[in-house]
Amino acid sequence: MSIKKRLAAVACAVIMAASLVSCGEDTMHICETENYKVNAGVYIYYVMSSLNNQMYSIYYSTGKIPDDIVNTKYDDGTLTVGEYSEQYAYGLCEEMAAIAEKFDAMGLELTDEDYKLIKDNVESAWNEDYYESLGIAKSSLEQIQMFGQMNDKVFGAYYFEGGLQEVSDEDINKYLSENYIRFKMISITKDKDDNGKAAKEKAEKYLALTEEMDFDKVIEQFEADKEAEKNDDDKNNDSSKDDSSSNDESSATDDNSAVDSSSAVDDSSANDSSSSTDDGTSSASEVTPEADESSKSDSSEDGSSDADKDDEEEKDNNIIINKTSSNYKDLDVVKHVDTKMENDDIEIFEDDDSWYVLQKLDVTGHKTYVEDNREGIISEMKTEDFEKMIDSWVEEYKITKNDKAYKRYTAEEIFEDYNDYMEKNSKG
Repeated sequence: MSIKKRLAAVACAVIMAASLVSCGEDTMHICETENYKVNAGVYIYYVMSSLNNQMYSIYYSTGKIPDDIVNTKYDDGTLTVGEYSEQYAYGLCEEMAAIAEKFDAMGLELTDEDYKLIKDNVESAWNEDYYESLGIAKSSLEQIQMFGQMNDKVFGAYYFEGGLQEVSDEDINKYLSENYIRFKMISITKDKDDNGKAAKEKAEKYLALTEEMDFDKVIEQFEADKEAEKNDDDKNNDSSKDDSSSNDESSATDDNSAVDSSSAVDDSSANDSSSSTDDGTSSASEVTPEADESSKSDSSEDGSSDADKDDEEEKDNNIIINKTSSNYKDLDVVKHVDTKMENDDIEIFEDDDSWYVLQKLDVTGHKTYVEDNREGIISEMKTEDFEKMIDSWVEEYKITKNDKAYKRYTAEEIFEDYNDYMEKNSKG
């Protein structure tokens, strides 16, 4: 995992980090290069973050937290969680120092805006009572933010526009074609009482409409029909309440329940109970445009023959996802679109929960999406290559480990201080 991703992950767990300010000057830093010293507080920050991450991971997989998380076996049992966390944290600190040296060697600079962002991020994360009670200084958080900015600048200097190894449009399109899918979808939840018969009939009806109008218009019609049926249901329910002689509580629901709980992208329609993430935590069980933060852009651009137009739609019905992601790769609807459909195909599909009307599109044809997410796509493409370069820089810049600090700030002691703080504050 690159520093960029690790920093982003840790930033979300900053309240769980803990650090100690050294009593002696010789333990104020954890490692150093010719021009940089990484604060010991940064190291302890990452040790504590790793311990917390492991606690939550174990909790979600087993339902309980070990009494002694530090000495719990990690992964294959070669290391304890504490030993792993110490190695993980120190590795990050080495990478930070190496990237800082490379940043200088490339003649890069942080802007006033970068420094303002660093300051704002630290201020927003800073909890004076919490951090000062543990002895953490703002300088450690500032270093983490600063190294993160340096990391981004170095990465961009290699791979973004004008970079030493600039990623071309052709490479981006190839990557998207191999790893992403783009489609539009109407999903209709099955009614268990009729084994999905009504849902199938509706899917066939909207499929037929695609012969007369483009897919966005069909989605618009579907949503209008759904809203009209919902209004009819509401009226029928109100009427049944006034009719004291009627005991049929389901008079309007059996026929319309699939539509009532569905939409062009139904929150429950793509559920696959076999889907799970690689780390054992719960995964997204549906495919929605919102499921991937970068899956929607401001306009709808179709690269397909029946939707080759310049008109921008107010609503973008495109779903663009990484089909290799653990969140999506096991979903039946995703596998169907990926392996059974060609670009511009429109067809219906059934899984255990729903019937779908699907249109597959060329992911590279959505120019707005590609441009809006260009840097994120490149980061995805080049993370592994960048990690290898960082490893080489760690060797190149001869990073010196401060053994006194490393031995002083053990995972066990760090976690003990953390527990002391939590116990103190739990008493009010």
